[in-house]
Amino acid sequence: MKSAIFSLLIFFLSTFPGDAQNVFSYPLTDSSRPEVKAISARIASHKLIKASFTQTKKISRLSRTLNSTGKMIFVVDRGLLWEVISPFPSVTIITSDRLVQKSASGKISTLSARDNDTFKRFSSTIQAIFKGNLPELERDFEIYYYKDTPSTWTIGLKPRDRTLRDIISSIEIHGAVDLEKFILTEANGDTVSYEFADITYPVELSAADEKAFF
Repeated sequence: MKSAIFSLLIFFLSTFPGDAQNVFSYPLTDSSRPEVKAISARIASHKLIKASFTQTKKISRLSRTLNSTGKMIFVVDRGLLWEVISPFPSVTIITSDRLVQKSASGKISTLSARDNDTFKRFSSTIQAIFKGNLPELERDFEIYYYKDTPSTWTIGLKPRDRTLRDIISSIEIHGAVDLEKFILTEANGDTVSYEFADITYPVELSAADEKAFF
């Protein structure tokens, strides 16, 4: 049941080959920690993030790939708005206590976090990534860090909790000046990758964006 719920959440937010053979060979150390803290602080300095995205989900057992595109808005005190534009329009909002989806027909579905620990953990992780909350990530994950080039980096996360490991195998976060891509590998071998473009950091939400947070 937990795995099914997690897959549903991933699909709502729904091919890049991961670099796990590199990043997961480099556990966070005292010497690399200052760089990761600096990256986290840079991400945390943005209270509002807007971007377009390309999502690719690889289903290993079916040798099938699903692609979608859209835009996202992250507001530090509101949560994450994920709007899929193609191929099937939908809007998903993830906050600390709920997941709400609006279909192309206007139908709204809500999932409460009150009695759903899987959703709580998922929501917390996604928001911690966009908030640059290193202490929270380090509490729940083993952290790895790899410097791809002088200007690009990869942070790897592996769940500490066995229950979470049954759902998520790993998360990779790639970036340079901006957070550019992250990849989730599920325990069953499926991967979901998100590549961001047109990233901006507005001071406040526009009237249209405010309306989007229904």
